Amino acid sequence: MGYKLELSEFFSEIYEKGEFPKFKVLINGKWVSTKDSVDLISPVNGEKIAEIGSVSKEQAQEAIEVARKSQNSIRDMAGIDRIEMINKIREEISVHKEEIIKALMLESGKAYSSASGEINALI
Repeated sequence: MGYKLELSEFFSEIYEKGEFPKFKVLINGKWVSTKDSVDLISPVNGEKIAEIGSVSKEQAQEAIEVARKSQNSIRDMAGIDRIEMINKIREEISVHKEEIIKALMLESGKAYSSASGEINALI
């Protein structure tokens, strides 16, 4: 039985549409398409459900360099600003909770109760 990873328009910035979603990688705060990818196989049925971008050596070096340069930015942020950022993330996860749970179930083979518990713990 084929399962399909379906994502709403909200997530359109992080993947390219096609037969299977091809997920981009986050480098320097931007979602970047990659030339190569790795198939994501669902343990539910052993079928491909998506492609995950695979970075080049240059892209990996860029990501590492940017991470090194910005590693203190969160620590240097005012506490209230960190709280506001975390709350905004929590709100977005809550809005898209069921969609995230379904994707987690398909990607990891978890039962609904387990995937739901994981997302509830996150928010």
